[in-house]
Amino acid sequence: MRQLARDVLSLSKEFNDSNEVAITCDIGADMPLDEYGISYGTEHSVQITSDTLSNHILTSADSVSVIILHNHPSSQTFSLEDKRFFLVYSTVAVISVVSNQGTIHYLYKDKQYDFHKAFALFKEFAAKATKNLTVNEHYDIALSFLKQCGEAGLFMNERGFKMREEGYLNDLYYEDRPMRLVVPDPLQKADEQELEQSRKKNREMIMAIRKRQREMALHKAPELLDD
Repeated sequence: MRQLARDVLSLSKEFNDSNEVAITCDIGADMPLDEYGISYGTEHSVQITSDTLSNHILTSADSVSVIILHNHPSSQTFSLEDKRFFLVYSTVAVISVVSNQGTIHYLYKDKQYDFHKAFALFKEFAAKATKNLTVNEHYDIALSFLKQCGEAGLFMNERGFKMREEGYLNDLYYEDRPMRLVVPDPLQKADEQELEQSRKKNREMIMAIRKRQREMALHKAPELLDD
């Protein structure tokens, strides 16, 4: 998870002007860290299913074997949109937000997870998120959901980590937009040619950021050059 968190911030910095990026990873795959879906978003949002490989993983993975990580330029954790996506897609076991301060926030489905109870609780809080509320008030509603979602088998944890490659921590700050509650578009299976093109593109991105990460690590620790 730490490597994927580094990758999210690296991809955001190197290829997306420090905007939001999402990684969709099938932990049941043979080499999950070497091939995963990459979706590029805007300053304040990312559509995970816009990437062909991410879309394929969500439709083809075994039940509850998908991990999704994305970065939030601000220090906020999960938006209501994040939670809705997490509940709608049954294959997603863990959704994570990586803050630019180096904290990974996890929301995961426990063995006692109850979809109907979780979605009923979500709708209860989502109904309070009216358009006349401020961004901070929307976020407070999202936090209130997190305090009660354990009743439905959803639990949140967080873990801090330090990036040796300090240059990958985004130094831009964006105000969060008001959260839009959007039902994700129905997923469709991609044709093999389109899927292979997406795999190739994403592998090239992964190789590029891993190379950059190694260069930064050696720059921070030149003694490793003697190994």
